[in-house]
Amino acid sequence: MIGNWGAALFILLFSMPATAQDSNSPPLDPGPGQVEALPKTPKAVSFRFRSDFYSRYLWNGVPYSKGAVWQPSATLEFHGVGVTFWSNFVLGNEANQGQFNEVDITLYYRRSIGKWSLQGSLIGLVYFNDDPASLNRGPNGLQGYFQVSRPVGPVKLFSDLTIGFLEPSGTVFWDFGIGYQKDLPLHFNLETSLLFGVGDARFNKAFIADVGIQANLAVYSLAFPWRPIKGLSLIPTATFSNLLAPSLRKASPAPTVLWGGLSVVYDL
Repeated sequence: MIGNWGAALFILLFSMPATAQDSNSPPLDPGPGQVEALPKTPKAVSFRFRSDFYSRYLWNGVPYSKGAVWQPSATLEFHGVGVTFWSNFVLGNEANQGQFNEVDITLYYRRSIGKWSLQGSLIGLVYFNDDPASLNRGPNGLQGYFQVSRPVGPVKLFSDLTIGFLEPSGTVFWDFGIGYQKDLPLHFNLETSLLFGVGDARFNKAFIADVGIQANLAVYSLAFPWRPIKGLSLIPTATFSNLLAPSLRKASPAPTVLWGGLSVVYDL
């Protein structure tokens, strides 16, 4: 059953100009709306189709499933302005199994400024169930997201900010981290990142527990994208997520999670 409808904010993303392997990079920490790394230079018109299979759905340390999910998405971009339709389908033996229980719509704009890039997004989150047994249910939400990053030697430093505007409103989650990419033989790449996150009092109260501002999260991600032909990427990933504050670990049903998956991405 659909509750209040949502659609979202303005993201500002600063990132280094993408190298060849950057152009199809997936988000290593999957989440609602999936603001993902896009090709270096916006084309006049481009399409992206993506299909993610994960052993679990986790977002900023918050579990949205107990088991496996399928997350298909499609992106259309025109001169740097784009829209992404993203959804979550429950595969595991739990509430909403065999159903889509979330659809997110992201509107974005991006441009490059020297070594920096700028991206802004509007994100709406719509939930299709009110089953109290489900970890992923309404009311619908409105979120904003901000990311800044740039290369420093062989690595990339980045920082992200997520803001809730509706259901819940006024929540803030901030993270910062470091990423590294390397070309490997046979069209493989290595992509890895480590981030630390901090949630404000409203974020923690809404999603985990009423414990005030905390050093919430550490996440390590590892991926080995394989690009056998132009436009196609097969991306196996593994991610380790760990809540840091004892008060949050005590309150969460999943304070430490290791999950993985496979992404299939095709760019036109």
